[in-house]
Amino acid sequence: MQKKVIIIGAGPSGIGVAAVLKKMRIPFIILERKDVGASFLGWPEEMRFISPSFTGNFFGMPDLNAVTPDSSPAYTLKTEHPTGSEYATYLSAVAKYYKLPIKTNCDVLGLKKTTNLFHVETSRGFYKASYVIWAAGEFQYPN
Repeated sequence: MQKKVIIIGAGPSGIGVAAVLKKMRIPFIILERKDVGASFLGWPEEMRFISPSFTGNFFGMPDLNAVTPDSSPAYTLKTEHPTGSEYATYLSAVAKYYKLPIKTNCDVLGLKKTTNLFHVETSRGFYKASYVIWAAGEFQYPN
C-alpha cells in the first residue's frame, strides 16, 4: 500500500502530526506497535503529569499537554495532572475525532529508502511512502 506519509508511532507526536496532515488532506497512515498511547499505558498508576493540564483556550492558548490547538486533556479528562492511562484515553479520543487511519499491533520490521520512496516492512504487510515520520519515541526501540 502506498501513501504520501507513514507515521510510525501513535503517541502524542504521531497523533498530533496526523491531525495536521488530516487537516491538510495529505494521505497518510499511522503504524503503531501496540495501541494508541501505549507508552503511557505502561506508567505506574500513581504516576502523573508534572506539567498541569489547564486551558487557556479562552485566551487563544492551547492546553500545555494538548496535541492539537483545538483539544484539551483538561476538558476531556476533567483533571489537571492526568495519569498515563488517562492521557492515553485523551490521545484515543483525538484519534477518533479526526478519524485517523491507525494500524495497531503493527511491528515495524524494516525500513529502507530507495531513490523516491521509503519501503516499510511490518508484521501486517508492506507499505511505501514518500515520507516517513518517526514518532515512536527515543526509548521505545533501543536497537
